[in-house]
Amino acid sequence: MNLHRVLRRFETCCAQIEGLLGQAVAFRHTNDPAFLVYSALAVIRLHDFWTTHCRQLVFCSCCGSCTTLSGTTLPRSPVVPSSLDPIEWLRMNWTSRKRMGNTWEPDWYIPDQCLRAARLLGIANYATVFNALSAVLVADQVRFTRNAVVHSLPVTYSRFRAMTARLGFGGSISPFEFIYCRLGGTGPMVIDSWISELQLCIAAAIR
Repeated sequence: MNLHRVLRRFETCCAQIEGLLGQAVAFRHTNDPAFLVYSALAVIRLHDFWTTHCRQLVFCSCCGSCTTLSGTTLPRSPVVPSSLDPIEWLRMNWTSRKRMGNTWEPDWYIPDQCLRAARLLGIANYATVFNALSAVLVADQVRFTRNAVVHSLPVTYSRFRAMTARLGFGGSISPFEFIYCRLGGTGPMVIDSWISELQLCIAAAIR
């Protein structure tokens, strides 16, 4: 397998999100419920697709026999027995005190947790993955916005508002206004900038 497939799949998923955004914009001034539904779905799916492909990147790298974009074939991790699934190994080794539960997984959408999993699994391309994920700046923006869309709770909205204030947007801006704001007033929409940066991150991670 070539790790480029991870990027191609993520790009395909991002194209689906762009389709949802197009539908949302078409309804923006004529059908508010439809606008909100398509917008919410775009944010939720971007978060989920990012999570899924970070997970896939690490596990494919761990299992080996896959090729990076530069043509290097990765060996299987030397710390994970061939008879053991990487997630099961992580559940047994995430902490030194106890085994994690049968449904537990790292929060793959948080770069630090994804990198910790990659380091513990001993993937051969860890340095490349580390450099790529360490450079991504928008993962928290996606997460806080997604949580504000999904959970109408004070704590989720306080984190969202603190994040938008730090970025120079009004503290009272809604998630649905925020994602369509144009950076610098005339630049790309916020959600388009997220998609671009996350795609660049995956591309850098598979080199």
